[in-house]
Amino acid sequence: MSDSDSTIKKLFLHEPAYATTHADIYVGGSSNPERSLQQLILIISYPRSKFADQSLLTAIIQQAVRAFEGSRHATPELTLEETLETLNIALPEIAPRRDPRWLASLTMLAAISDRGQLHFSSIGDIQAFLIQQASLTRVSEQQQFNPLKLFSHITSGLLDPGNAMLFTTPPLIDYISTEKIKKILYEIPPRLAEERLASLLTGVPPSVSFASVFIKSTTELDELAERGYRTTEPAGASETIGAQDTSFEELDTLRPHVPMRRMRRSPRWSPMPASAVVLRFLARALLEYLKTVYASLVVLTKMLWKLLTALISFRERNAGEHAYLQFVTARYQDFKNQLLRLPRHSRRILLLTALLVFILLHLVMVKGQYRQVQKVQSAFDETLALLAQKKEAANDAIIYNDEKAAEKFLMEIDGLLSDITPANKTQEDQIAGYLEDNRRDLNKIRHINDIPSPFVLADLAASGNSFNQMAYAADDSYLISSGSALSRWKDGTLTPVAAAPSAITRILPSGTNTFVTTADNALLRLSGSALTPATVTADASQKAITAAALYANNLYILDAGSHTIFKYNGTSSGVFSTGTVWGRDTLLAQTLDLTIDGNLYTLNEDGRIVKYLRGERVEFAYHEPSPRIGTHAKIYTTKDSNYLYVLDPDNKRVIILEKQGAIKDQFTSKEFTNLADLALLPDESSVAVLNGSKIYLIAITE
Repeated sequence: MSDSDSTIKKLFLHEPAYATTHADIYVGGSSNPERSLQQLILIISYPRSKFADQSLLTAIIQQAVRAFEGSRHATPELTLEETLETLNIALPEIAPRRDPRWLASLTMLAAISDRGQLHFSSIGDIQAFLIQQASLTRVSEQQQFNPLKLFSHITSGLLDPGNAMLFTTPPLIDYISTEKIKKILYEIPPRLAEERLASLLTGVPPSVSFASVFIKSTTELDELAERGYRTTEPAGASETIGAQDTSFEELDTLRPHVPMRRMRRSPRWSPMPASAVVLRFLARALLEYLKTVYASLVVLTKMLWKLLTALISFRERNAGEHAYLQFVTARYQDFKNQLLRLPRHSRRILLLTALLVFILLHLVMVKGQYRQVQKVQSAFDETLALLAQKKEAANDAIIYNDEKAAEKFLMEIDGLLSDITPANKTQEDQIAGYLEDNRRDLNKIRHINDIPSPFVLADLAASGNSFNQMAYAADDSYLISSGSALSRWKDGTLTPVAAAPSAITRILPSGTNTFVTTADNALLRLSGSALTPATVTADASQKAITAAALYANNLYILDAGSHTIFKYNGTSSGVFSTGTVWGRDTLLAQTLDLTIDGNLYTLNEDGRIVKYLRGERVEFAYHEPSPRIGTHAKIYTTKDSNYLYVLDPDNKRVIILEKQGAIKDQFTSKEFTNLADLALLPDESSVAVLNGSKIYLIAITE
């Protein structure tokens, strides 16, 4: 047969809805006439999670197929290299933002077959086996995960006639031995081999997934065997997988250059029903399990009895110790007698030999440790050299005002520094210094002002509390809460004010009135030294208070569960009317916080800021900060302010946005370890930031 007579088969993709992984197999050719014989093969598998769904499979396959179709190379190896380069760039972008370990859990193989030639590369736990007449050889290597270059190694080869290549995820080898796989794939034609292997896996638990592809360079014997198999099928034979297994014994009788003859099924042979096979398998497994449990219980019982008798009975313990001492003494005496029987020069030679062996072993151990240290140091030096190259590239990008490229290089440096495992304290300090310098450069590129020592307005550590909510009150004081307790800080003094029935979630000052929301979805009003229920009639469809804001005495409440904002008209005396629906939008289901100045602004879980007017979403073109706003952020403004303020605890920063969309300022500090809330001062000359038990004051320049 010619090299072009190759058959590619998807072996299985057994993935029920309750399997533990998502997986897919793609096999397809090129529409380019110059590469019409090339076939792209993809195997993809990754664990199920709430962030990694089935749509990622489609996105990965689309990227690979688009790169394969658009390749300018006719050579299969160069085509694969171009496809892998595209995947190296695309996969980090496709990866879920909230699952940073997803790439490390991805298992994927990309291969190209062209007239017997095979070129492939893989990441994760994909296994590749070359099947020949007398052997099954694993040709894949376990690749070390490198987030900067996922596919870094290509394996190439040529299939001889009759040989086969199997690409598979590990579960297949767990349920079918490699010897049986070798026999089936080498001796049986591809279509029949596929059915045979499928029938062997009918009893596998449904939660186990298989993703396998095999490629075979077919011969005349394969075609003769397949035609012979078809001639022996009885009338009305089923086309389902495993229904034609009755002819596999007859295929073993075929030999090269033997004329084809019609085979007949032996009347003494009768296939066992699938239910009987499963029951027999379960019975044997149960019997083996019971035997193992019984043997383990016997050993455990003997050990416990021996231990119990030794603890309780002094005689048994003393007898055991005496027997052990006698055994050790007898062995020592035997060794001593054997040594004394030796001539004096022999004893000296023996002692000298023992000393030399000890010194040799010590030298081997020291040399091995030295080599290990040298290896670690060499790897560290290579990483530093790579960091220097990327740092130079970042500096060049800054010179040419290419901030995006500079940020990309600095992010790569940050990733490399975070992944290094220091071998000693010196390397640890060196890495920490490089990391601090690099993050300082990143902040400069992102226009984030680093404040080494922010001004401490108040240090409340003496109270023993860590505070979580804060607001600026009309009497030039700060209302702060710790759990359900509300306090007032003014002129250096912290004074308890009132306590709520449950934890306070937001403080809402409005003129002479102050309201708070609580974890049990209550709205309370501060009256003297007590928090009492506010005069408000909730809308019947409002179930929870996700966030709240006051504007012109009116109260706006977000219920993310029903993706609705409710409006309650109020008076200067703090009395609210019955709530009405102000606006509904599916995006509100992802909203973290809201603020209002006539327009209403929401901050969503994905870091997106959305603007609403009279309950309808309107366009808001703003400069998105880098890095993206985190998932615990809060947003603030006032009716007279020209800015939107965003508190971003995940990235230890405060963002100030102009309402036209430009970034005015960004502030960060190593002291921002527990950012909780932010309060706007009336003149907007500064903002107060609550961080655990401290209040920092940040000046704002015009």
